Amino acid sequence: MPALRWIGFVIFIAISGNCAAQDAGASPQAVRVAFWNIQWFPGRHPFPTASSERAQTASVHRDMRKINVDVLGMEEVRDFSKATIAIAPLAGMKVDVVSNFPPREGQEVGQQVAIASRFQPLSAWVEMWKPNGALVPPRGFAFAAYESI
Repeated sequence: MPALRWIGFVIFIAISGNCAAQDAGASPQAVRVAFWNIQWFPGRHPFPTASSERAQTASVHRDMRKINVDVLGMEEVRDFSKATIAIAPLAGMKVDVVSNFPPREGQEVGQQVAIASRFQPLSAWVEMWKPNGALVPPRGFAFAAYESI
């Protein structure tokens, strides 16, 4: 429950700051945001076939048109070019940041995180998780900051 309160507080502050910056007579613009684990895009497996890549790409494109968001966080995309393919059906979207994490043991390609949007980012970066003694978590996170008007 404390985590939920913290999230609610952050959202409240974000909304308050956004509304205060707008003209008093203007209605606030809704920004649609989604996060999606696309599962080894494209292909759904570390070693996909051309057929599985085509099938998943068609499925993702169909779903992208349905969700039609302004900001999209993607997990488990292979690289920048594949993240760009994933968002191709969304007019005005571009990839703002993609990680370049190393592949896990026994894999040839890493699973990356990406953020795409219809906005110009104020800042964007990626960072790997910090080791904690012998424990070294795989991958890391991506961040992007936007200002909507």
